Amino acid sequence: MIFYISTSIINANPFGHFKNKKFIKNKNSGQKYIKVGVSNNIDSRIAAYQTIVPGIDFYRTLEFPKNICSKLEKAYKKFLSEFNYYGTECYRLSPYQGLYFLTRCISS
Repeated sequence: MIFYISTSIINANPFGHFKNKKFIKNKNSGQKYIKVGVSNNIDSRIAAYQTIVPGIDFYRTLEFPKNICSKLEKAYKKFLSEFNYYGTECYRLSPYQGLYFLTRCISS
């Protein structure tokens, strides 16, 4: 399995969304995020992301056993929950900060 950290993604939604027939303004427009995740096929994953977010690329990709990858993903969700973007795999961090957290997880 391959664990990846994306380059910065800019939230370009300047407006907002509807929730229960009520319009909610997007407070996070313009903020930068990284996406972390796990994949078997990194080429198909980047191709799928580039259709949604043109210009996205992977900052780092590292190969680990499946159980290590799932533990790393859980560590991001648990310890970086305050930086999480609406329950997704996106975090309000720079790619460097995401890599720093990853190295701290691996070394401990």
